[in-house]
Amino acid sequence: MRALAELPEGETATLAVVVAVTGSAYRRPGAARLVVPGRPPAGVVSGGCLEADLDLREPRRDGRGELRRYDMRGGPEDLWGVASGCNGIVEVWLQPIPAGQASPYRSAARWLAEGRAVRVVTMLESGRQWAEVDGDPSGAHRRGVGERAFVDARSPAPAMLVYGRGADAGPMVAGAQAVGFRVGQVGQVDDLTAHLATARPAAAVVMSHHFPGDQAALAALVAAGVPYIGVLGPLERTRRLLPPPWPPALHAPLGLDIGAESAEEIAVAAVAQALAVLRGAGGGHLGERDGPIHRAGVAAGL
Repeated sequence: MRALAELPEGETATLAVVVAVTGSAYRRPGAARLVVPGRPPAGVVSGGCLEADLDLREPRRDGRGELRRYDMRGGPEDLWGVASGCNGIVEVWLQPIPAGQASPYRSAARWLAEGRAVRVVTMLESGRQWAEVDGDPSGAHRRGVGERAFVDARSPAPAMLVYGRGADAGPMVAGAQAVGFRVGQVGQVDDLTAHLATARPAAAVVMSHHFPGDQAALAALVAAGVPYIGVLGPLERTRRLLPPPWPPALHAPLGLDIGAESAEEIAVAAVAQALAVLRGAGGGHLGERDGPIHRAGVAAGL
């Protein structure tokens, strides 16, 4: 939803949101794509099966959304001559985002950017739609009898705090932002403790390369109960920073084992590990996992 939150009020766009999936599909309900005239689209709703068609759809002049149903069970090659792997039924809600007009999804995107939980409730037959913030999670009190409703519930993106301002911290910040983390960066212990006094991040990375600073920062993060704490550097150094036993939240050396060498590769490994920890995933090879690829309850936004 970040792309929508950053959309100027004077610009028009179309938002495509997956509302239902039957069978196999690349993305699950909640996946969204924002199409702004003259700009590259933001977000994906399939593995390429639907985007070309959706991007050409003109928004309704009356500003009302509409439901589109794509039956891919015969294979997308039957429709466009490409074998892209989608073979289920995907229902997508196309919502015009008018320029200069109030829109439930505009409001929801703004609230999300402020760190608040939101829901957009869409009545799929009538097109009636409204946004809720920190309210009733079901929206049932406003639904029509016998009418299908899609409740698009989203939580704020998790926050990551990067302690360190060295040359290798830039790729870490950029990598975390690229996957949706709200990133804060500090270079002094006083700034870190001030940050923790106002909000506890979901994840933190200690990488200042200054032993006393890293030691104080690590102690403060552990005391604050940050759910994921990654420490850059050799295991023995971290043992000197904070003698074991360590809390389960502490990961040193940080990152998944992908053979990372460069700062950019280390950032990939660290951000992937933080996501795995926060989502309760194992972080191993996806092909070795039993069950479906997509995890229930993991929102997919812009």
